[in-house]
Amino acid sequence: MALTQEDLQAIGALMAAKLEPLQTDIAALKQGQSAMQKDITHIKRQVDVVYDWVDGIDLRVKTLERG
Repeated sequence: MALTQEDLQAIGALMAAKLEPLQTDIAALKQGQSAMQKDITHIKRQVDVVYDWVDGIDLRVKTLERG
């Protein structure tokens, strides 16, 4: 039994209807991933600031120990 043009169109419409929620979920995941990447970048910057602060304290302590 060969598929008619109408059968193929119906199959295409069904597949599109099934894929639409998945595409919406994927878009939401990508948006969430983008937000997480921004948060991670912000956290990395904060960690760098803390490391710089600790290095500054370490240098001051070493200077006091020598003095």
